[in-house]
Amino acid sequence: MYNINNPLHYITANKPVETITLIQKYGFDYPQTEGELYESVDRAAKHHGESFIADMTKIHPDKHAVMLYSNMVNSEYANPFITQLAKGNISVLETEIASLTAHYKQGGSAEEDADFKEKIDFLQNLIASAKQQNGGTLPTDQPNIHKTNQYILIAIVALALMFLGSKIFKQ
Repeated sequence: MYNINNPLHYITANKPVETITLIQKYGFDYPQTEGELYESVDRAAKHHGESFIADMTKIHPDKHAVMLYSNMVNSEYANPFITQLAKGNISVLETEIASLTAHYKQGGSAEEDADFKEKIDFLQNLIASAKQQNGGTLPTDQPNIHKTNQYILIAIVALALMFLGSKIFKQ
């Protein structure tokens, strides 16, 4: 049964063919029903843990946002903005972009400029991913964000945190 709060189920619902291929790679039979598919995903996650979850992130329909988060410059910098995005506070991100752009235009060392540019790109890509996820609009553009969109964004952030955590612990 599909669980809206399970990020792996979200991936499965949006990428069923890829998920079936993946669970078969992990030794599970071809599911005969949708329910069996979700059960197989749950069992694969339980039995294979991080390796299965990491493979699921590779087929995530929003993997661009996940990869942005996991490969970003510094999680201490990005976490507050991920939180603001989840709350629909796009203006906070736009304000930070404006501030970083102003500092970037003032010029500095090559290292400082690269840092500013990387942060600006990260925030712009974060907004673009949110816009793509919400069908071309930002959460603040919508008078009432549908709960499903909020859950999807939360699932993306949760999956990104799991993925980032697995990278940190492997080091």
